[in-house]
Amino acid sequence: MATFRYRALVALSGIFGLIKRRNSLVERALDIRFSSGSYKSLDASCQFQGVSIGEFYKWKCVQWAAMTEALRADETEVLKFLRSHDQSSYAALDEALEQPMGLLVATPHYGHFLVAIAAISDYVAGRKVVNIFFDPPEKHGANQDFADFCEKMYGGKDSVNVIFNNRNGLVRAIRALRRGELVIIMPDVFDNIEDTFEVEFLSRSRSVALGTASLARMTNSAILPMVSKFVKGGCFNSQFGRVIFDEPFEFAADRVVQSHCDYKVTRRIFGQFDELIGRDVLPWQYVRDHFNSPPPLPFIPKDKLGEYLGMFSSDPRVRVDLSAPIFVD
Repeated sequence: MATFRYRALVALSGIFGLIKRRNSLVERALDIRFSSGSYKSLDASCQFQGVSIGEFYKWKCVQWAAMTEALRADETEVLKFLRSHDQSSYAALDEALEQPMGLLVATPHYGHFLVAIAAISDYVAGRKVVNIFFDPPEKHGANQDFADFCEKMYGGKDSVNVIFNNRNGLVRAIRALRRGELVIIMPDVFDNIEDTFEVEFLSRSRSVALGTASLARMTNSAILPMVSKFVKGGCFNSQFGRVIFDEPFEFAADRVVQSHCDYKVTRRIFGQFDELIGRDVLPWQYVRDHFNSPPPLPFIPKDKLGEYLGMFSSDPRVRVDLSAPIFVD
């Protein structure tokens, strides 16, 4: 059950949701700080979703309330909170768990992802070992609270492990998947922009790493995308996509072919995230920079393709030889 404090904050969030214009008092109360660029991006995301900034304030209030509840309560109270506020259907997860191979549950930093990860760990207990994979606090200081939460909930338990995203952690994750265990991973972050590829996501181009797809390919594991949305009353609803498993995943010694395979799978992961999120973009943690980027290139009709290729080939920076085939994905 939730505390009075949590219920009061959820009720207060409804009042914040009525706000139509930017309010500095609310932003100070919720500890929200904007740069000029991040506010411009947030304004564009509000227009994309078709809501006022009050909807963002509402979400931040609910998020803060849930995070505080999870971090302050002891293990027993957290489990009671999860079980009383979880409105998820786990049918897709149940089906995936029946398979003997490893399973990657891929979720973005969206909505109540922290409590959703805890709820999945509780739900799966005794069926598969759960491994929660994320960056160590020394790499990202903001992860300290999550690390402390995991230590409180899972420290000393064999059913749930924390794996940090470093060299040793990658080895542990690969071994866990090869043993048929479950790994929860968040693929919407990356370490080095030079190691990313562009995919279309939420009406914009997004730089993403191929790590989740690579882990699945190397261990012949399945991927199940998931997005956790907040719903009325401060509850949450973890919505699952469709299992991604090409049996077997394409494999080749050529690293270029491997990267092409991983890229195709990554596009499918983010395509499902896109479907699950729809236009409800404000609860995504990185929305405040995403909408600063321009929309992807428009669709090119087939009858105009030759014209565009001609423009491209005449650019002195590329010098394309049109006598050779050009493959367009």
